[in-house]
Amino acid sequence: MRIALISDIHGNFIALQTVLTDIERAHIDQIVCLGDVTANGPQPVETIRRINGLGCSVVRGNTDEWFFVPQTYDPNSEKERKLMVMLEWAMHKFLPDDIEFMRSFQPRVELPLDNGNKLLCFHGSPQSNTEVILAT
Repeated sequence: MRIALISDIHGNFIALQTVLTDIERAHIDQIVCLGDVTANGPQPVETIRRINGLGCSVVRGNTDEWFFVPQTYDPNSEKERKLMVMLEWAMHKFLPDDIEFMRSFQPRVELPLDNGNKLLCFHGSPQSNTEVILAT
């Protein structure tokens, strides 16, 4: 089975389309989106609808969570305050179906593999979508 993992699209619909074209050429069997789908980008509506249309599993990233649980962001961070303004702008553009789809994002996705093993997909770490795992 060939699996494509896509992540951190951040509302960049043009880049998403380019990646999906490459995925199509590679004859991928399944796509999993690892979150951070719309926040901080110029085309949040187009992006969320394209991801929804794929019918793939979607993991909830930290910025996806901010739409529904704003207290998870750091109000002392200027970068995160600016991001919240962009989230509010995007939220006013979404239709109820878009929001319902975003609410369906999962903390983790587990995929069975052909060899009997499983692939655990998450954003951040298995415990938290804000935890950073660095290469050691």
